[in-house]
Amino acid sequence: MSTGHFCLLPCNDPDQCPLNFSCSVAGTAGNACVPVSQPSLSGGSCPAPGLVSGGLVGPASPPAGCQTPQVQSTLPGTSVQELGTFPVRTQVPFTVPAGTAAFAVVSQAESAATVLDFQGEAVANAPTPSPLLAPDGGPFFDFLRENFIVNGTSPSDPTEVPLYQRIFLNPAYAGALVFPNTTPGVALALDGGLPAGTWKLFVDDLARLCPLVDGCDAGTSAPGRYRMTVVTRAGPIPDQGRLDLAIYLITTSGLTASAAPGNAALQRVASRLVALLAPAGVCVGTITFYDVPSWVQTRYASLDVGGAEDPCSDYRQLLTLVAPGSTAMNLYFTDEIIDPAENGGTTVGYDGAIPGPPTFPGTVAGGAVVSAADLETGAGSCGNTYAPLSCGSDLVATIVAHETGHFLGLYHLTDFQGTTFDPLVDTPACVCSACAAPADRDNCADQPAPSGPATLVDLASCLRGTQLCGGADYLMFWQVSSSSRGLLSHDEAAVMRANPAVASP
Repeated sequence: MSTGHFCLLPCNDPDQCPLNFSCSVAGTAGNACVPVSQPSLSGGSCPAPGLVSGGLVGPASPPAGCQTPQVQSTLPGTSVQELGTFPVRTQVPFTVPAGTAAFAVVSQAESAATVLDFQGEAVANAPTPSPLLAPDGGPFFDFLRENFIVNGTSPSDPTEVPLYQRIFLNPAYAGALVFPNTTPGVALALDGGLPAGTWKLFVDDLARLCPLVDGCDAGTSAPGRYRMTVVTRAGPIPDQGRLDLAIYLITTSGLTASAAPGNAALQRVASRLVALLAPAGVCVGTITFYDVPSWVQTRYASLDVGGAEDPCSDYRQLLTLVAPGSTAMNLYFTDEIIDPAENGGTTVGYDGAIPGPPTFPGTVAGGAVVSAADLETGAGSCGNTYAPLSCGSDLVATIVAHETGHFLGLYHLTDFQGTTFDPLVDTPACVCSACAAPADRDNCADQPAPSGPATLVDLASCLRGTQLCGGADYLMFWQVSSSSRGLLSHDEAAVMRANPAVASP
């Protein structure tokens, strides 16, 4: 029953308030949690996707040697600027037309070092086209400034969210710098777009930067050479866009491309994908299923993603298998994902890059792997309610939507240790030292002297509904749980729709 009255939660600090509330003066009541006006998701309804068979894709026998293809964008030439192939530290101009709302700088190695040693850990020699200079000569993005302490100079103030932030999650040989991916960047993209004129980028990679960073060893490889391409997207960012999916059936379950469109579990996956992505304005268009040769299933059905920093690893080589001329998001359904770096759970999805190189299918970063092991699990539990832990189709749909979000430029809201967060201010964080159980906080990675195994932030820590301790119910949380709802924020939705891979309606 409503009485016409309601109470406000008293507060002394913004972190005491629920998400989308701020601690403000509330009349004579003093400080209280009051609602903050938030832009709503602009999605709307989407038509049901079409499910079709694409037949058999892939060579009849394994290719000889390691494949590191350079590919062209599938977008029209008016949106694509092929700049050429250059050695690292070459300054290259490119044009941003008036009214541009988004762009992608894609680097594809002709030759480069592959794996680096960074403080005893193997890391990919990621391409890092930086600094990126706007027409007035000012820095739009500087990879070193945002990520490392160099010559005693600290990274930029973490409380300042720049126009662009590229978190180091790209493989060697192919990578993308995609704008926008921060809250100020989204605001710029939605409000008139980028400054028009001649911009400049510097071709670069981590191997070239390695000597500038303590504890980094690049070995003796020759300096890298990269094919550089810029893809621009005219504004305004549409309220709704279309994304096609290509699903390659690496699984040995017996599921075939011809049977897939009529498979009840996959039909449920398709309908659940619509429910997850439509609120963000991303409509799933056609889902095309592909069979692969038997040698592909034998080699990759149980896929070990260890060593994914190496472009010649099994994982990277699988991503080069695509249908000719594909314009879709490429997803590879396997029986299992073997991940040596699992953090207290089972890895069910693994993305080629965050963000992926949009509209460049067939690179070693050109898609995502999805475990389809649970596809048929709990079919009797797949009612009208979203149930990713009991309904296998809902789980697979969640993995597909999550990995697609990564490919389009979204990061985990919070990493599993609760110390690194996405660059969007309208998503909740989950800070380990504030949100973990009191008995576990001394072992948080953000504490000065942890004495035991690192504390992970999970459902119990990250479902308080506050800006400081929330996010477990969001699509881009690092863990699927019983409380997953697949939520997306306004800024997350805008990042996805702005990506050149999402076609205008």
